[in-house]
Amino acid sequence: MREYSSIGINKNYFIYLLFGSAIVIGITRNSAIIPYYYDGSLISFLMDRDPWTTIFFTLLFLSLGINNVIVDNHGITRKVLFLPFFKREKSWKEIKHYAFVDEVYEGKHSETKKAVWFIDYNDYVCFRVTKFGRKNLREILEFVDKVEDKYKLYLEFKNPIFMRYGMTKVKYPENKEDEKK
Repeated sequence: MREYSSIGINKNYFIYLLFGSAIVIGITRNSAIIPYYYDGSLISFLMDRDPWTTIFFTLLFLSLGINNVIVDNHGITRKVLFLPFFKREKSWKEIKHYAFVDEVYEGKHSETKKAVWFIDYNDYVCFRVTKFGRKNLREILEFVDKVEDKYKLYLEFKNPIFMRYGMTKVKYPENKEDEKK
């Protein structure tokens, strides 16, 4: 039984790590808890507290940002790289087809994310893989193409927050003008 794996980075966790560190430093910068020998750098601030706690939380947060998608004959699995008990599995029996999707987010910080959605028989997204920061995604998709059906059209959704988490049904395009090939 052949397994294909793809290691990917979730950039949001790294942004949260930087944002959280900035908040902690901002709150405690002028407080009395900071040692008198604090020189103003982030590294010395974190290491002067309790270096083991800092190292533990940093490794935990970094490991949550790196995940591994594994595809085999039984199904598809996403595992957190250093914490393999945090995983999500779907078998091929649960998946109807997969589709390439452009997730367009509008607003102040608009962006477009390219993703692959695995859709179940009730037309809910049951598994999602983003293309950003993922290694060996092409090999995984070649294997999935042999096992699973591919939706013919390239889908585009505006603000699919609930849809991408499987809370609402996938809305397929009805006319040819809405479709993007």
